[in-house]
Amino acid sequence: IDENKLEVTDKDLDAYFEKLAKVYNISAEEIKKSLDGRIEVIREQLLNDKVLDLLISYNEKNVK
Repeated sequence: IDENKLEVTDKDLDAYFEKLAKVYNISAEEIKKSLDGRIEVIREQLLNDKVLDLLISYNEKNVK
């Protein structure tokens, strides 16, 4: 992970909250407040998503 400098930024979190807000038709702030105690878990989930995307990308390059 460090080699590829993968990290979850506040911008990534905000985008995630906006996405959920659209799905549930409530404000991103309400989503953020309701998930306040789980921010680190969400960061880990988003980081896992980035790692998976990177692995898929590497695999697609190597298969061709």
